[in-house]
Amino acid sequence: MAEVFRCTGMRSRSAIYVSAPITTGSRYIAWMNEGGDPSDYRRRVVEANIREAEATVQNSRSHFGAPLIDPTALPDVDGWTQPDYHAFWTHVVEEFVSTIVFVDGWEYSTGAVLELACGLQNRIGLLSSTYQELDPAAIEKKGREAITRVSSFSDFESLKAAWSSAFIALGSSSAHQQHPSRNYLQ
Repeated sequence: MAEVFRCTGMRSRSAIYVSAPITTGSRYIAWMNEGGDPSDYRRRVVEANIREAEATVQNSRSHFGAPLIDPTALPDVDGWTQPDYHAFWTHVVEEFVSTIVFVDGWEYSTGAVLELACGLQNRIGLLSSTYQELDPAAIEKKGREAITRVSSFSDFESLKAAWSSAFIALGSSSAHQQHPSRNYLQ
């Protein structure tokens, strides 16, 4: 499916990617804390996350002079599991993305943390939703806080594993040097 991006003429490492919680994130934590009524999940978590991401997507379209990839625009793919989405989007990030913009609350999203790890491993620019560079110390602090917050939930093993990958990438990459996002900062 990533071939679709090639069909549009998108060049390698030319796009901005907006990373956002979709099926997890802080809304998912709140929903779980309130009992996790399955009949209310889509409205309270998924649709609310997508609505919040819309502002960052629109602002980023105006801010950057580059193609923008919005994962919230992809409809559900029949037969795909969360690991399928994670594999697809990290492949897209690795091949097509120069800078990732993270929607607030990204540190509680398994997919966003996997995209962060991919960005670190591939020296992709990492920015907050206000276009400030995410520095290694801030990333590590967010990770430790997220893990502490979800430590009592058994449902967050995938988030903990994603953070483990991000911490490894943070330590093994040249993450303590500048990321190449400077060319997009205005």
